[in-house]
Amino acid sequence: MTALTSNPNRICVWESTVGDVEDPEMYADIAIWDWMEKEPAGQFAKTNSKVMTRTIGPDDHSMGFRIKVFAEFEGKDFTFYSLKYLTN
Repeated sequence: MTALTSNPNRICVWESTVGDVEDPEMYADIAIWDWMEKEPAGQFAKTNSKVMTRTIGPDDHSMGFRIKVFAEFEGKDFTFYSLKYLTN
């Protein structure tokens, strides 16, 4: 029997929605690229994460799609990102 585990250092670093479009992957990738190039949080996630993944699924509140980007960080990078970019 295999145990299901999740990486505790995997967090959602970016989230957005797009409308009902033909190609949500293209629109999502453009927005994610802009975020990674222009925002300090995106630059940090791009350079310091082990793995970055994106998910695209239906948005429960509209007829569009919800996009989430997840990143896996090592110990100190996880702590830095959480304190610097996830707190208000």
